[in-house]
This record gives sequence, structure tokens and C-alpha cells, in this order.
Amino acid sequence: MNPQTVPSHDRITLSPDFGCYTDYSAVDETYKQLVALHLFDYEQNVKANWATIATSGAVVNYLNGCQFETKGMKAHKTFKTILPDSGWLDMWLIHKQAITETANPFREPYFYVFVPDASGTRRHRKATSPAIRQHP
Repeated sequence: MNPQTVPSHDRITLSPDFGCYTDYSAVDETYKQLVALHLFDYEQNVKANWATIATSGAVVNYLNGCQFETKGMKAHKTFKTILPDSGWLDMWLIHKQAITETANPFREPYFYVFVPDASGTRRHRKATSPAIRQHP
């Protein structure tokens, strides 16, 4: 992947100095929590945006007009890989309550996010928490 093939994706800037690309995000507006976020770009750009979210103090961020609060990354798992053709970093941040293996059914909120089907068709993602706003 090279930068010329990416403009169909949105560019976000959670870090004051570095933007990066995203094609998926989900924020729960009731609990003001980030449910899922996909970031990809040059490694420095992705890590700068991740660091803004992962700050250990209580921080308020905005994503696509939705406010969410972070208190470190204890509630999230990070999955990352280097994309072979470009050397870009591909990173997913997913709330542990949205992952079957780590979710605690006795703790709220419990998120369920749909993914695109095998054909690659992008569909709206839904979650059990009623006020999740998602992008796209």
C-alpha cells in the first residue's frame, strides 16, 4: 500500500502533531468509551495517535464528533502488524468487553460489533450498548 492508494479512508488527528488513516471506529456515547479503532499509516504517526489515547491519566478525546474518555489502556487490547508492501503500521484498538476471549459477562458494558462479511461488503456495525456511534 502506498499513500496514493489511501485517500478513500479518513484521516484523523488525535495527536496534536501527527495524523493517521482510519477506516473503522466505534464509540459508545453512553459510557463514553472507545469500543474499536483501526489506525494505519507511518509508524510514528500511528504510535503518536495511540499514545494520545493510551495516556495514563483521565483524558477526554473526540472522534467523529463523539466524546470518549480514556484512563490508560487497561480496558483495551492492541493488535498490530507492519504492512509488508509499505512498511506502515496497522493497529487495532479493541475494548476487552468486545472480545469474546476477554469479555466479562458480569461486567457492563458488554459490546458486540459486527464485521464485514466474507465478500468484503462494509456494513454498519451494531453493538449491544444502545448509544454506540460508529464510523463509517
